Amino acid sequence: MKNSFCADTRRHNLARLGELMAAVCLAANLAACGGGGGGSDGSDTTPAPSPPAPAPASSTAGDLSSTIQSTTYTSGSREAVAYSALNAVRLASGFGTLAQNVSLDEEAGNQAAYVAENYSMPSGFGGLDWNSAALVALQPDGSETGHVQLSTLPGYVAYLPTERAVHFGYPAAGVVAEAASFFTTATTADNGTACVTGLLGSPGHREVILDPRVRDVGFGFSTLSQPFDSTNATLFGQSCYIAPGAQSNTYSSTGEATAPNGWVAVYPANGSTVPSTDDSHGHGYAPSVTVDSHLALTVSSFTIVDGNGNAVPTTLNADALATGYANWAFATPNAALSLNTTYSVSFQGSAGGAVISKTWTFATQAQ
Repeated sequence: MKNSFCADTRRHNLARLGELMAAVCLAANLAACGGGGGGSDGSDTTPAPSPPAPAPASSTAGDLSSTIQSTTYTSGSREAVAYSALNAVRLASGFGTLAQNVSLDEEAGNQAAYVAENYSMPSGFGGLDWNSAALVALQPDGSETGHVQLSTLPGYVAYLPTERAVHFGYPAAGVVAEAASFFTTATTADNGTACVTGLLGSPGHREVILDPRVRDVGFGFSTLSQPFDSTNATLFGQSCYIAPGAQSNTYSSTGEATAPNGWVAVYPANGSTVPSTDDSHGHGYAPSVTVDSHLALTVSSFTIVDGNGNAVPTTLNADALATGYANWAFATPNAALSLNTTYSVSFQGSAGGAVISKTWTFATQAQ
């Protein structure tokens, strides 16, 4: 399977237009983008985050959802499988579950169709493939083409994800993000699980789709015509768009969710197995720690040790988004992890004046 990933978020803070966070990286084999410059050297060119807002007094009990609600997705569809896969991870790690929102479904589906129409090209073996160069082209405002729409191209609805969501009925005061993956498979059958697990492996994309502030989600998929590889095998180019959101940027019953005081989430969940050994930037699969979004997380120590007691060389927050995500920390291994190995993780830090100490384990896939 050949993958590439893109992430784009637009958040409303004090200004109506908010701030666009985007990072782009595409490569011939397995690639990912989403974080602070996106480079494999761990550099971070994203502006420093704004000071976090104080938590409202009414938020101490938190209001993260622990219920996976029913949907209108067809059973077994890519959307249904992706919805279940994402909510299962969010529930296991305590991020709060998301509810289907048809306006966000329309936004994600519209962008998936727009990209398929405008950013595909002959594969060289017959059929179509993704036009990677076009997908990652930056606009003058720094927006990445795979997430914006240009009015000069067919299928235009609105420029940014937030604006498209509003066009399809999402509240104008809403907070909307967007993450996407592009991959080639040998089947048109379900790729909902592959979409979610692939995006979770990339730190920047994980921040977008596990963000504890959001409450709603929509999914959109598109499939290109049949490209062929050099072995003449039939392949299918597919895209997956995930659009999480909250209906307002305030802490309220429909606005941004908040966690209870002292809430800390770790990913991968303790004792779980991840389906990859890398984050697709050439770095290893990164464990992360998250606190409530109104806090800034300070790291004193964040280490990974393999089954033989060897420390894994890491870079703090490599490939992660910085602006707007001061409540996250990643220990990003400098190289891919080993297969079929259990790793021990230790975190020491603080947030909101409270000391945080976490230890847990996770394993990598057998092959």
